[in-house]
This record gives sequence, C-alpha cells and structure tokens, in this order.
Amino acid sequence: MLCEGIHLYRKIITVFESGAGHLRMYFFIGWGKKNIYSFIRSSVRLLFFKFFR
Repeated sequence: MLCEGIHLYRKIITVFESGAGHLRMYFFIGWGKKNIYSFIRSSVRLLFFKFFR
C-alpha cells in the first residue's frame, strides 16, 4: 500500500515525468526491505537453533 501511495502521489504531482527512473526505488521499498529483514531473521534463527538446541 505504501508503494502504491507513493506511486500515485508522484503521478499526480509530476504529470509529465515518465517515472521509469523511480521504479527501482518502488521495488526496493516494496520488496527489498522485506527480503533483507527475512534473510537476517532466518539466518539468526538458523544459527540460534543450530547451536543452542
């Protein structure tokens, strides 16, 4: 929802800009941050259960 809101805001404010340059930023906000968090969490969890179980 955040990415869609940012995208719509940019489209309304900057009518004549293509927006293709900002597409990577939208992908990073929408998917990249979640993937980084998931990778860190799963790595810590794997190490914790492997050594302290």
